[in-house]
Amino acid sequence: MSSKIETTLNWGDQSFDTIIDVRAPSEFYEDHIVGALNCPVLDDNQRVEIGLLYKKVSGFEAKVKGAIITARNIAFHIENNFSQYGGNWRPLIYCWRGGQRSRAMALVLKEIGWRPILLSGGHKQYRKDILKMIPELCLRVNIILISGQTGSAKTHILQGIKSAGGNILDLEALAKHRGSLLGAIPGETQPSQKYFESCLVEKLRKFSQGAVVFIESESSKIGNLHIPIGLWRAMHKAPLIEVKVPSDIRARFLQRYYSDLKINKDRFSALFLIAKSRVSSKIISDWEKFLQKKAWQSLALSLIKNYYDPAYLIHRTRQNRIKVKSLSSSNLTAPGIRLLATKVLEIGERYFS
Repeated sequence: MSSKIETTLNWGDQSFDTIIDVRAPSEFYEDHIVGALNCPVLDDNQRVEIGLLYKKVSGFEAKVKGAIITARNIAFHIENNFSQYGGNWRPLIYCWRGGQRSRAMALVLKEIGWRPILLSGGHKQYRKDILKMIPELCLRVNIILISGQTGSAKTHILQGIKSAGGNILDLEALAKHRGSLLGAIPGETQPSQKYFESCLVEKLRKFSQGAVVFIESESSKIGNLHIPIGLWRAMHKAPLIEVKVPSDIRARFLQRYYSDLKINKDRFSALFLIAKSRVSSKIISDWEKFLQKKAWQSLALSLIKNYYDPAYLIHRTRQNRIKVKSLSSSNLTAPGIRLLATKVLEIGERYFS
């Protein structure tokens, strides 16, 4: 049987049955093709072991040891991950540069009778593609932002648009963060910057040419992650729809949306520390008293009036964006948010029609 393995540059081809990343778990965690299965031929400790053997003993002994470990790992994956597939199984396989690790896996699978394809250039080429595609994909769609002061239920409106059949790009969901100093989600870890960008491309690729896509207006960072420059520039040029909600209604909404903070009050410390450069010590003292007394409405309202709203005003005045419409609401219940979502969807799609 021929040892020649078919190759491709098209990692986005939907005809592959499985995408297999044979790199070590740490490499996979940092970034991978969305939907790929991690089946390392060498895990992190084994890579270190082979590397040390190569440097301190000899390249030949390192290759022998590496081949032994690789063969065992491939056998494990065949038994535990691949044995259920029929003869027409067609997986895409990649490593860092499309070299020895992916070829070792592909050769064994081909000899069995499966139809493996190697990704030319491996993850290194994939990463170049991702960075190139972000600005290109943003130019294919019509972006419209949903803007509003803190507590205006923008994320919920975005989800309402999705439920109504509209196109959304939920950056906070992809970043696993609610977008402020208090926005960490309990039990969730933010992805790496590279994998965040991979997920963005995966979402953007699904939108058709000329689609109207709604995005929540964000700062350039969501938690520890940066919005890629190509998307950030597109958002900066995009028109926006502003949602206006009274401060007391927003304060009540924040109590529901950030209810986890009532359990872990220590998370306010970072916000209070940073806020010292913007607000008086008297206001900080009031916040600390509200926190100790669990006066959540008073705390939320003071944070809105003295910290978040002034910051929003400064941010807005620095930008020169096209405002399509302002929508006012005093109802952030589920029906009220659905109504706002419907209005935003209609206005946005009419604007680009």
